[in-house]
Amino acid sequence: MAFRFSRDVDTLDNVLWTTIYECLITVVTIMGSIILTIVVFPWLMLAVVPVFVIYYALALYYRTTSREVKRLDSNLRSHLYAFFSECLTGLGTLKAYNVVHRAIRKNEYRIDLNNRPYYLFQVGGRWLSIRINTLGAILTFSTVVMIVATRNTINPASAGLVLSYLARISGDLNWGVQRLSMLENNMNSAERMVHYMKNLVQERAVEKPETKPDPSWPAQGQISFQNVSMRYRPELPRVLREISFEIAAGHKIGVVGRTGAGKSSLIQALFLLCELDKGQILLDGVDTQDIGTADLRSHIAIIPQDPVLFQGTFRYNLDPLGRYSEQELWQVLETSDLKAYVVQEGGLDAMVAAQGENLSVGQRQLVCLSRALLAKSKVVVLDEATASVDMATDALIQKAVRIDFAAATVVTIAHRLNTIVDYDRILVMDQGQLAEYDTPRNLLGNPDSLFSRMVDETGAQNATHLRSLAGI
Repeated sequence: MAFRFSRDVDTLDNVLWTTIYECLITVVTIMGSIILTIVVFPWLMLAVVPVFVIYYALALYYRTTSREVKRLDSNLRSHLYAFFSECLTGLGTLKAYNVVHRAIRKNEYRIDLNNRPYYLFQVGGRWLSIRINTLGAILTFSTVVMIVATRNTINPASAGLVLSYLARISGDLNWGVQRLSMLENNMNSAERMVHYMKNLVQERAVEKPETKPDPSWPAQGQISFQNVSMRYRPELPRVLREISFEIAAGHKIGVVGRTGAGKSSLIQALFLLCELDKGQILLDGVDTQDIGTADLRSHIAIIPQDPVLFQGTFRYNLDPLGRYSEQELWQVLETSDLKAYVVQEGGLDAMVAAQGENLSVGQRQLVCLSRALLAKSKVVVLDEATASVDMATDALIQKAVRIDFAAATVVTIAHRLNTIVDYDRILVMDQGQLAEYDTPRNLLGNPDSLFSRMVDETGAQNATHLRSLAGI
């Protein structure tokens, strides 16, 4: 992906047009030189025709080979860049597990693999140059022989003109064949871009004016999953299997389950990050598949597990579209306990580093909480938002859920069971299916329920505490 949007786009925007220009100039120059020399010395036709036939055969042979070698080089380079980018992204993990040396070996192997077609491409160019220069020398020698043989019919000035242009034609032919080959090779970039445009599955429309929801939508926050199934790709198995449930407006729902049970897939289905394989999701009676993704996602607030911040000011990170007043920004910062820190850093125009590197994980999460508070959405999603934060930040987020989001529908993927045990309902996922959906009290009252067993696995003392929070 990075290679497509960097090297290939640059090739199409800059290199390709320069190569086309050079090819046109070279062709015009060669044609002009040939016409001039033949007019001055018609006997040259005897040497030009067979030599140009051989030139053409060489060019076809070289282009066929170089095109495929260049395509192989470009494909391998894409994988090389992708692997290098992945290593940079996961450098901390590589160091933590002491496997940097393994990544280096893999990178060296990929570089060696990429150098094979690159070397063949360069050697092919040298192969062509030797043969074209040899043909040029043969053409020049043949012309000299003919000039000597017809010395009584051509004057010295014309002979000198013909020989000087022949020397130029030889170099131009060499350059022209290489430019034409480069033009064809650069079209590999266009081929890959066209492949992306035509073959990759496109996300649904951002906006659908004909089905645009009312500005006040959703007014209640009622969510209905009706026989929903989803898979990430057509050839892969379903990650959600015929799930049906209702979330009443204003209810707080905790989503729990083992790793791979389908918890995050449920949220992806709600945001339509993946196309549904079957069924429909209604938000206040509106089928989310009938409206644009921008209308859907802009009306659902989310506090993710991995907070996303952008390089810019606090103001930009809180309100990138400039919809809210400064007073509203300070108000949510005070609610999320970030006001003192932002004031200390210099106010709303203080800079935030890329990915929020100058903030702690907890502070980044509180910035995301502030965004959700600003949005005043009727539906709020917490995707394991407190899994990586300290207890103080966790307490702030839980307070916001119960007080500031009291009128909103809240869907929480829970890492800590104590954060959702007092919710209105618990939704238990198991292998992509809805295993249980009931109040915490009812689920914990059944010792055979999956949720009850999950609570018991936290330890006897903690399980007793969780049951007391649920009112048992």
